[in-house]
Amino acid sequence: MRYRASARGGAPCTLRQRREIEQSRQLTAYLSALGLHGEARLAFRAASSAHARTKLLELLRRQADLPVPSSLDQVRALIGLYFGQAEDLIYRDLQLGGGPMAVVVFLNSLVDEKLLERNLKVLIAPPPQGQGPESWTNVATYVRLRLATSPETNETRNLDQAVQWIAEGRTLLFIAGSDRAIAINVTGGPHRAVEESKSERIIRGPREGFVESLQVNTTLIRRRIRDPRLRMTMLTVGEITHTRVVVAHIDTVCKQSLVDEVLHRLRRIRIDGILDSGQVAEFIEDTPWTLFPLIRSTERPDVVVGCLLEGRCAIIVDGSPYALVVPGSFVDLVQSAEDHYERFPAAFLIRIVRLLFALVALFGPSLYVAMTTFHREMIPTNLLFSIMASREGVPFPAVLEALIMELGFEIIREAGVRMPTQLGQSVSIVGALILGESAIQAGIVSAPMIITVAVTGLASLMLPDVTTSLALRVLRFPMLLLAGTFGAYGLTLGGAALLIHLLSLRSFGVPYMAPFGPFLPSDFDDTLVRMPTWALVRRPASIEQTDTRRAQRKKKPRPPRQGGGSSA
Repeated sequence: MRYRASARGGAPCTLRQRREIEQSRQLTAYLSALGLHGEARLAFRAASSAHARTKLLELLRRQADLPVPSSLDQVRALIGLYFGQAEDLIYRDLQLGGGPMAVVVFLNSLVDEKLLERNLKVLIAPPPQGQGPESWTNVATYVRLRLATSPETNETRNLDQAVQWIAEGRTLLFIAGSDRAIAINVTGGPHRAVEESKSERIIRGPREGFVESLQVNTTLIRRRIRDPRLRMTMLTVGEITHTRVVVAHIDTVCKQSLVDEVLHRLRRIRIDGILDSGQVAEFIEDTPWTLFPLIRSTERPDVVVGCLLEGRCAIIVDGSPYALVVPGSFVDLVQSAEDHYERFPAAFLIRIVRLLFALVALFGPSLYVAMTTFHREMIPTNLLFSIMASREGVPFPAVLEALIMELGFEIIREAGVRMPTQLGQSVSIVGALILGESAIQAGIVSAPMIITVAVTGLASLMLPDVTTSLALRVLRFPMLLLAGTFGAYGLTLGGAALLIHLLSLRSFGVPYMAPFGPFLPSDFDDTLVRMPTWALVRRPASIEQTDTRRAQRKKKPRPPRQGGGSSA
């Protein structure tokens, strides 16, 4: 069969065309040997037709059992077909210790080149007397033995698996005459150093926060749980991105049924790509049509470890600095990691204040509108006269005034977040001061309304969880409309509907409002009230565990006995 050299039938005039012709020849020979004659005809036309190359690649991807060729030229042709003309795809020829020839294929942007060079020097170096490749029936075994210092080596006979390993950042070693590909795990590349969490700042406690590297994030958890019972199950999500996801749990604490349910929901995801853990959370949550986060997300390793010790599961997504914790609860959203590091009286006070101001963030402007519009008798007389005097020149009703100010506050907040770091804080503060003062002088809004909106905005920032703060910001507007339409009655109905909605939510089968609904008195020691650490003997009863006991008995500290002795 005569081969057509170029698209026009003439001799090739460029190096790229000659490479495409040689690639097409090797592909034709490889596919013909496998009996795939239709694909072989497409490979014959691949050098002259881009459509033929695309069609051929689609057909090869549907073949799940393509073997690794024993010819290095065919290996180059197949890898080149899968990756195209990738500039960062590197081929390096070498001879294994005076034995067979081999080719190393890797993406230089995803490997640690220094570690790779060390391993390649070991392979190239002559082996000790009597330990060369000829003394081994399996050359792959010889390679693995020579690379005993490498982090990880795997082998495969499947072409798709080998291509996927290259895309993941591994280095593939193909040996002439062998139908196996050896993967050397020398992944590297740039990644962000471990820093303090930006969204969950604390005064006392660890400063480490998750980064975008999966290896670093799992290491941060392993450093805190030095126990073999810590299990980490890895799977891949995303048909194109092939994002690695790790499910972590403690074997003797977490219920196996919870782990199975988490893995089942993750394996059920069918999408082309996953870029952040927030996308995973939308696929696995129980009720998607709710504003409240049913899955806790955190940037702190110590929070994840604390949740694992309670019998929960953690989901770490490669490329995301936020880990997911399931099951979630409403109580978790008003708690901070610092609550467990400060003394319990201060933690108790802070939690109460945080919950009260969460209610202020939700009902503050609505309550002001309802009282000034429908229930003025509930306001003290002097205060009512002051409010009415400040609203004398305002042409809008209270509800419209509140909506204007809330929208203005949201504009200033979003502008401050999206602006560069050097300008965001100053612009937001100056803009708020100038706009507020100008609005009062122009008679558009009143001073009490500005005070109410400002206090409400500050109250929403007290919540440790950003997603919960966003939910309250959204719910503030329907509450305003209910208060402006029906007064306190509308506000009561809105609050009751919200409470019923919260009581109906589940997170992986666990009631979202536990331990309040259902009522579990045994779990109140670490909800609104934070008992001393030595009194937290049992794990939360709302979450099923294999081992419910956290400590053997209460170890209340006490002064030593007179004349010496134990203080326990």
